[in-house]
Amino acid sequence: MNNIINISKLFSNIPTENILFQEKENIIVGNICNIYYYTIILSQDNSTDIKEIILKISNFDNVLSIDATELNLYENELYFYNNISKIINNIKIPVFYGSFKEENKHGILLENLSQNYNGNFNKNLNTDIQLIIKVLEYIHNLHNTYYFNNADEIIDCMKKLKKVNEIDHYSNLINKQFNNFMKLNDDLTEKNKQIILNIYNNFDNLLKESSTFPLSFCHGDLKSGNIFFKDDTEPYFFDWQYIHLNKGVSDIVFFLVECIEFNEHTTEIVEKYYFKLLTEKHPEITYETYKKDFINSLCIFPFFVMIWFNSKLEYRSKDNDYKDSPTRFMNNLLLYLEYYL
Repeated sequence: MNNIINISKLFSNIPTENILFQEKENIIVGNICNIYYYTIILSQDNSTDIKEIILKISNFDNVLSIDATELNLYENELYFYNNISKIINNIKIPVFYGSFKEENKHGILLENLSQNYNGNFNKNLNTDIQLIIKVLEYIHNLHNTYYFNNADEIIDCMKKLKKVNEIDHYSNLINKQFNNFMKLNDDLTEKNKQIILNIYNNFDNLLKESSTFPLSFCHGDLKSGNIFFKDDTEPYFFDWQYIHLNKGVSDIVFFLVECIEFNEHTTEIVEKYYFKLLTEKHPEITYETYKKDFINSLCIFPFFVMIWFNSKLEYRSKDNDYKDSPTRFMNNLLLYLEYYL
């Protein structure tokens, strides 16, 4: 794949000889996508435009690529940027310059946020409740703007998105790996084992309940690692690989488990504050209904992620990276489950 040629085609209004590329060395490879960094200098009409960009390319030579394909992650993100990103105007996302496909791989060209702005990725939010609240407010804006009471209300560019009970790989992977997970984690407490078994036995019903309208457009993988904080205060959201229709609170629940070490006070603030935001726009939603959606969501995607990354020893290799540790995620989820179930 010739990245330079493919990128040049996305700036077709500028002659090729007027495009200068500077490839940077800090590439990221080995994940489900490879990331390449470029500086592009565009010369036209006696003016020069310098763009700092990243190129995301599908990587199928990865231990997770089979699951990523089954989850439709590559196609989801391509679809988001090509068809949905243009209407997203109430939260910040990276500038999208275009996409291309060569052979079976996709390339997505985006602005390089860390080069264009001061700020940081993957901030530790455990001691910053104000920033947590800001993330809640931004993502609620997204959920509320694309909130559908029935199938007829779904806008055209979101009609092809799946509801959570239509993402077959959730159930398929859990059913396939559940016994391996239980064997590998035999040292769990009996209480935790029973909680896990109860969720497993009720998983299909949880999916069904969470797929009933009203539903919102959801990011699906909301976490600090998928947010750039401009000036350490303003969130920009990226990695739109898990987009689907779901209860908006499902994004909040995963954000909690992934980013916030369980703390009763923080959890209560987040849970109640999002409910307040939701009911200001939709007063017909009762707290009982909301709480049920909250708990169901806790038992779906976080549960899937826990089983996925804690059912094989090779995935535990990331345990030395605290933020990406499968064991840390599992232990944190179990604390949330003990509190709410």
